[in-house]
Amino acid sequence: MKLIVFGASGRTGKLIIELAANAHHEVTAFVRSPEKLGPVPAGVKVVKGDGHDAAAVEAAMAGQEGALIAVGAEDRKKTTIREDITRNAIAGMKKHGGKRIVYLSASGVGDSLAQAKKLSFIYGYFLIPLMLKHPFADSTAAENLIKASGLEYVLVRAVGLTDGPPKRDVVAVTDGSTEGLKITIPRADVARFMLIAMTEDRYVNQGPALSSA
Repeated sequence: MKLIVFGASGRTGKLIIELAANAHHEVTAFVRSPEKLGPVPAGVKVVKGDGHDAAAVEAAMAGQEGALIAVGAEDRKKTTIREDITRNAIAGMKKHGGKRIVYLSASGVGDSLAQAKKLSFIYGYFLIPLMLKHPFADSTAAENLIKASGLEYVLVRAVGLTDGPPKRDVVAVTDGSTEGLKITIPRADVARFMLIAMTEDRYVNQGPALSSA
């Protein structure tokens, strides 16, 4: 597939690029600062641009079949970076005939808050409202845009991300329960799940909560 990755210079985004290139997809990495991306696998196209720039995103979307969005902010201040990039990616996909968005969200975003509270009292009742209020509001706005877009989507609501090696044993819960969920998952496993979600239909138009088994 022809895939574009937003947030490509982030820790999860870099893993997505590597996995997608190894799987012989045609990958475009959209980044504001290519120097933060570093070396990329052979065949990966790097496009420099600002995700807030609708025209730049639209141009990068030409020919893309799917978009993987793994965007974050450098701090927890109020921001619209996730919402803006998502809005621009949706517009570009609609103009150029793209099919699916796989969006890296988090457990506790949007209608998954009740699930997060059941999974962890501290996380659901203290960390989310006190420390994660602004990034989660931004991600909720992005999720709402995706749901209303009419495009195929998968909202990957990961629990606490770690930088450890992949465990390759993932639990994905779509019914709002906490059955089998733990509070952490390696980024490598999330990146792999996102790529699989782009190419398979099992979780289309759903928001699976994701953790290690």
